[in-house]
Amino acid sequence: MEPHSDGRRIRSDSVLRWWSSLEAGQHRPGHPTRYLPLALLLAAAGVGSAMPLVWHHVVVPAHVYYGPPTVEVVNGLSAASWLVVVAGAAIVLAGRTVITRPGLAATWWITVVAAALVNGMFFDYFDWNTRGVSADVHPYYGPGFFVCLGAAASAAVAAVLAWREREAP
Repeated sequence: MEPHSDGRRIRSDSVLRWWSSLEAGQHRPGHPTRYLPLALLLAAAGVGSAMPLVWHHVVVPAHVYYGPPTVEVVNGLSAASWLVVVAGAAIVLAGRTVITRPGLAATWWITVVAAALVNGMFFDYFDWNTRGVSADVHPYYGPGFFVCLGAAASAAVAAVLAWREREAP
């Protein structure tokens, strides 16, 4: 008696072989991928390039009680200068992950950097969305805000890559 070999059984065996072969050969131990440090450096470069750009406009009243209000331009250094520290941490972590695969501590620090950058952008958005906004004055988000938002997305990708690299054999 031969085993039952209809089309369904053969296909399920090949799927099981394919699934079990995914673990083997994807990553060699000790050899880090280059996407993780690239994502971290991209996040740090995005934060660094967003700091001198315009982030917001603030409509302030004139120095006297009459006359048109003036618009004050706010750049990244005056709006969210603490993100420079996050960019510095991302550069340090990128340098560490170029040399070797991230361990558990480095993976957690990458996650903390990504969470700080993403939460910082959320807080900045909500803060400036309610600051000085009225029926006549709408919030303004300049190019620096959106460049730093892209850096936050790159940091989130780096956190995902760090955890995937950590789980790889």
